[in-house]
Amino acid sequence: MQVRSSYFLNTAGYFDTDHALSPHSAWPYNTSRDVGLADTGAGGYPSCKQWWADDTVGLKPRLLQLPAPDIWTAFKKIGQSQAVYDEAALSSLVSESNMQVSQNGRVYSGYCGNVDGTVANTAARLASSAGNILGSIAAFPAFDSVRQVLPMVQALLQMALVICIALITLCSAWDVKVVMTLTFVQFALFFFTFW
Repeated sequence: MQVRSSYFLNTAGYFDTDHALSPHSAWPYNTSRDVGLADTGAGGYPSCKQWWADDTVGLKPRLLQLPAPDIWTAFKKIGQSQAVYDEAALSSLVSESNMQVSQNGRVYSGYCGNVDGTVANTAARLASSAGNILGSIAAFPAFDSVRQVLPMVQALLQMALVICIALITLCSAWDVKVVMTLTFVQFALFFFTFW
């Protein structure tokens, strides 16, 4: 995480230019930073870099306040610099396994629960597979009837196009764009069977 985050934080054109899409009251509206964005009175539009590193309301300082103070004391006994401890704590706090679901406080359980091999996820996967099988039993005959009627539809479309070519080219006064468009439409209809 350290290499990626430091690269995006310290390289111009990434986190220093990307900004919030809606105003946030923690940051006041700044006319030089928020140029072109509406001043709604609800706050400003901080850049990603400001949102992360702001000393008072930034995400990084707020995350570093989450660990218990005795953890920092234990880290200091190891003898590393404070930056190493901060990076280790931040990596742990923002890792996928430690994300919290916002309302109920449960640990985030993967991508829509499909990664974890719990009984509930397995049952949901089996139920969805059974539903897909039952749906395909009803859908395959409909697909087959559509496949059988498509050659007749192709022939009718080709007939309609051949009839309309003369009228369209006459009305367009032999405009090159219209003639080219009709050419590509006719070419597409020839390969409709392949599609």
